[in-house]
Amino acid sequence: MSRSPVFRRPTGRPAPRRFFPGPPDPTAVLPGSIPSISTVGVPSVQTGVAPTSIASLSTVGTPTVKITVDLSTLRRPPRRSEGYELVCVARIPQPSGPPTLVEIDAIACDGLSWTDELSRPQALQARAPISTLTDAVVSRLLDLRRNPCEFHLYREGERVFAGPLLTWDTKDGTMIFNAVGLLGYLRYWTIDTDQVFVQVDQFTIVKTLVDSWQNSSYGNYGLVTAIVGVSLVLTDATYKRNENHNMGQRIEELGKRDAGFDISVDPTTRQLQLWCPRQGTDRSTGPGAVVFDGLSITSTDIASSVAPGDVASDAAGSGTGTEPEPLWGIAFDADVRATFGRSAVTASFEVSDSLTLLAHLQGLLAPRTEALLVPGPRLRVPPDVPLSAYGVGDTVAYSLHDRLGVEGAFRIRKRTVSVAAGGTETVTVEFA
Repeated sequence: MSRSPVFRRPTGRPAPRRFFPGPPDPTAVLPGSIPSISTVGVPSVQTGVAPTSIASLSTVGTPTVKITVDLSTLRRPPRRSEGYELVCVARIPQPSGPPTLVEIDAIACDGLSWTDELSRPQALQARAPISTLTDAVVSRLLDLRRNPCEFHLYREGERVFAGPLLTWDTKDGTMIFNAVGLLGYLRYWTIDTDQVFVQVDQFTIVKTLVDSWQNSSYGNYGLVTAIVGVSLVLTDATYKRNENHNMGQRIEELGKRDAGFDISVDPTTRQLQLWCPRQGTDRSTGPGAVVFDGLSITSTDIASSVAPGDVASDAAGSGTGTEPEPLWGIAFDADVRATFGRSAVTASFEVSDSLTLLAHLQGLLAPRTEALLVPGPRLRVPPDVPLSAYGVGDTVAYSLHDRLGVEGAFRIRKRTVSVAAGGTETVTVEFA
């Protein structure tokens, strides 16, 4: 069972902006940002992480001591309750149990966007003038391998995004950051022990895989599996370690099967969340209905397609099984065959039994039995349709009263919120 990470949130006055030379400052943040404390003149170190990239310093006189500074001594103003705040957070791995997370400093962005997507990691892109970055942030950015970071984004005081900073680059004095949500950690992991499941609840399979990695030394990234329940859908799955399975890919495939599930990680609690058969609520009707119409829609773009791959009557595919013959299967929809004609989509899956392969094929076919009709609106955020009123997985009403007259209920697959330097929000929605 995964436990919550240790999270230290500094409070009080802003962090100093200077480094050595000069007398050691117990509130200064040194390159490497290590959570241990040495009292000047009395070399005693609390339990923490071994120092990295920190030179030994000599106090005036003797003895010679190595100075390391507790990240928790870094102080910053209380969380803002209005607007957006992007915070750089140190992730310090531990040999056992969840990592220590320590807020370093806020980043003064001049624009950002964050995206939620069904069963995929969140995504965040932000930019900030290099000159506005504090020394504490810069010291970590210069060596992300030794000083891994997460970005946490707060909107009106609520954390709406959390996850690892993957890349940064600079252009014309501006630093551009790219981060992914906590679910993205699964892409760092492999299945390194043979895992064979026979008629096991699919949620239990996911929990077992995640726990197997997080129970390893330094393998815990703070994802919490304690609340994972059951889906009442039993399935078979075999993952051999010598097949080099990427855990994120295998779990994503498992969820896409017929009678599969949606998956995410809550950015506030870091809890792994699974929904069967799907995430979200139908908000297209009733007193609290969410309606996208002329009052909120700023783009009337629409796409429709029956191109190969977008519509199909048959889904055919292969698996890894070879006994008594290579594993192959097909699923089909008789109505699509009769009204559109027989057409196929194909795929390969890391499965070794025919029943599991068939479930994957039915999941592959299901979204392709209707023509693709996708409104792609850009939206305002009016008071009567706040961001908190809908999210990915929810079904909303869409009403575009022009010549095409597109109207109906659509399920949100992806939502991107863009925030201008002045704080103005616009939303781009993609439907399933």
